[in-house]
Amino acid sequence: MEVAQLSVSFAGNNVVEQMEFGLGRGEILGIVGESGSGKTVSCRALTGLLPSSATASGRLSFDGKTYDLSDPKALEDLRGGRISMIFQDPMSALDPLMRIRRQFALRGLDEAGAITALAEVGFADPSSILTRYPHQLSGGQCQRIMIACAMISQPRLLIADEPTTALDVTIQAGILALLRERARQTGMSILFITHDLGVVSEFCDRVLVMQRGKVEEIGRTADVLSAPRAAYTQSMIAAIPTEANRGSACRRLRTSRQDGPLPHYPPRRALSASTPLFCRCAIYRSII
Repeated sequence: MEVAQLSVSFAGNNVVEQMEFGLGRGEILGIVGESGSGKTVSCRALTGLLPSSATASGRLSFDGKTYDLSDPKALEDLRGGRISMIFQDPMSALDPLMRIRRQFALRGLDEAGAITALAEVGFADPSSILTRYPHQLSGGQCQRIMIACAMISQPRLLIADEPTTALDVTIQAGILALLRERARQTGMSILFITHDLGVVSEFCDRVLVMQRGKVEEIGRTADVLSAPRAAYTQSMIAAIPTEANRGSACRRLRTSRQDGPLPHYPPRRALSASTPLFCRCAIYRSII
């Protein structure tokens, strides 16, 4: 896969600018950066899953065919089949009105296949899981179900948006081992979005660092983490708590560009103790 000149804007304000990278067969590329840097938005643009308020441009070359990223309909033959995605919020990705059995059936998997898929992602009693609704499960259980659903079509590319955030350490290790084994066996490539540099160091072949909608650095994981070239990458690594700086004040993450809110972010409005709670919530939603 090759991505060229990918840009995404909301109401004329750019949130991703001229992003370019490639991905080889069976390769795992980690995408890291602070919240709001454009990681999820850029990957959603590759599948045509941006909201109607967003505008994308650029080109995607996938298996020798070129797609125009400004036309979401052109990506329909890729989405869900050759490109699959594990969404960041599993509770909103599963239909709340359907039992888990039905969620798998709509993806063409019978009950026996669904039980096998759930067992692979760590469920001890998958038969009982199939009878439940999403609201009867924890966030971690829903996340594992989303991972199982994403693997059904045996995609050529798997976009995993923080797939292990809601999982405990033991389950997380098992899921990462499963994804790496699938990549090795089938040649499936993985775009892995995460904030966990520890996971990146163990799981990803290469890493791409984003800040404010732009690629700051890309390279082999070991090279980037051991000898980062970009000032932002150096600052991000230095901000990680370690035994050496234990008990000292947390370091502030220094950016390589001028600090302050992005141009497309609305200014924060002042809150006071007298502001009604529902107004505070409305103001917070307008900020994010």
